Amino acid sequence: MHYVLRVSLPDTPGSLHALTDACRRAGADIRSLDVIEQSGGFAVDDVCVVVKNPMTLTEAVDEPEPFEALELATAPLGQTTSAVIVARRGGPRFVDRELRQLDLLAKVAVATEVAHTQRRPIERIEPSRRTAVRP
Repeated sequence: MHYVLRVSLPDTPGSLHALTDACRRAGADIRSLDVIEQSGGFAVDDVCVVVKNPMTLTEAVDEPEPFEALELATAPLGQTTSAVIVARRGGPRFVDRELRQLDLLAKVAVATEVAHTQRRPIERIEPSRRTAVRP
C-alpha cells in the first residue's frame, strides 16, 4: 500500500539518510520525496512509500538518532496492512481527543475508499493506539 509520511528532521547531513535507512529496514520502497519547508534548523519532507505493513515503519524508526522522542499514534483501517500514522517530535503525548479525531480521519478514509471502489467494505475499524519511540 502507498503511504505518505510527513517528517520533520534536523537540517543536518545524515538526517535524511537515517530516514531512508529506517524505510529500508521496514521493507518500504520510497517512491518520491518532496521538501516542503526548511527553517529553524529543520526540514519538513513528504516521503511517499510502498510498504506491506505500516507498523513496520513505526518499529523501524526506533533506532535512528533523528527520531529520538518521536510520539506516534496509529489508527488501523480494519486491516492489519492499512493504517493512518501520525507523529510528532518531542511530545506532548497524544491525548484522547486527538485519538478520537484520528479515528474519525480513519473512518473518512474508509468511507471514501468504499464509495470509490467495487471492493467489499471494511467492516470494523480498530481504535487508535499511541506509542512513544524513545532510545
